Amino acid sequence: MGETFGLKNAYSKAIKALKNALQIDPYYDEAYIVFSNIYTQREAYEKALQTLEGAVVLIPESSLLYIQLGDCYRLSGNYGKARENIEKAKKLSPKDAYAYGVLASIQFAQEEYTNAIESAKKAIEYNPDHEYAYSLLREVYCELKKVDAAEELLKAYLKKYPENLYVHANLGMLYQEYFHNYQQAYEMYKKVYDLDSNNVAFKENFIEANLTTGRFEQAYNLAREMLKNQNLTKEERLSMMLIAISALLCQEKRTNAFDEIKDFVTYYKSLQKDYERSWSYNGVKNFVNKNEGIGNYEKNIILTLIDILESSDLKTANKKVEELKSSYPEIFVRT
Repeated sequence: MGETFGLKNAYSKAIKALKNALQIDPYYDEAYIVFSNIYTQREAYEKALQTLEGAVVLIPESSLLYIQLGDCYRLSGNYGKARENIEKAKKLSPKDAYAYGVLASIQFAQEEYTNAIESAKKAIEYNPDHEYAYSLLREVYCELKKVDAAEELLKAYLKKYPENLYVHANLGMLYQEYFHNYQQAYEMYKKVYDLDSNNVAFKENFIEANLTTGRFEQAYNLAREMLKNQNLTKEERLSMMLIAISALLCQEKRTNAFDEIKDFVTYYKSLQKDYERSWSYNGVKNFVNKNEGIGNYEKNIILTLIDILESSDLKTANKKVEELKSSYPEIFVRT
């Protein structure tokens, strides 16, 4: 409840500050973009769309607004309107990497995989630091079951842009989730973490890599430190809880692990609204299943927690939480 109140309070303050900024300069296009981001983060797509539709009437020469409007329509599932606005952005700014990035996302969502690959490559051509374009290329190739091709392409980008953190991060993702080459994943993730430890996604990946390379104490300490961040999404918070619990169980620290499992269940049961379920835990599952140093009891608990997080919806997940409680009553005994 405290976390929810804090976020609502932060949103209210941000909205008030943006309104003040727009009173001073109503043609400040980036303010409308931040406004819409606040709404989309709360899944208030209609409000975001209303804000942006009004803004493009006021500032029709802003390609940024049309890109944002296109992306907002994409998020709301209206791909036709999304494409329409991205085309307007491209006419205003033909080499805008972000326009091509959003277009690639639309094409990927509509299973136009070849077009999505070309659009993502265009985005990288116009801006080699386009974070999402590399991720999308990896996702498309993996969707097509062409993991080797994804690695080959990302290695080519790494040769061209040897210091690009997003290339390293996406290669790390391939090694972690698909090739299960945990040491190589760790090395990729460590590089990006060392260079940008404030990036939440980089830090989360590095923490998981610590777990899957047997650095259990480090994984636990980093996960607990991450959980102090009040701005984590629900998915991020649950993921870090999973890593912390797994690190304890891998060290056979059952008493401490049980306490954290109870916290996990309490937090999960407090969720009144579902969250975006975009993560899978293939790397962790493979590590747990194939690691002979982890006892079967501990393995089963970790895999049960992963099964909860990979459930299709909150209702299904809550049923699995109840199954966890009935299967392992010793965890929930009051002390």
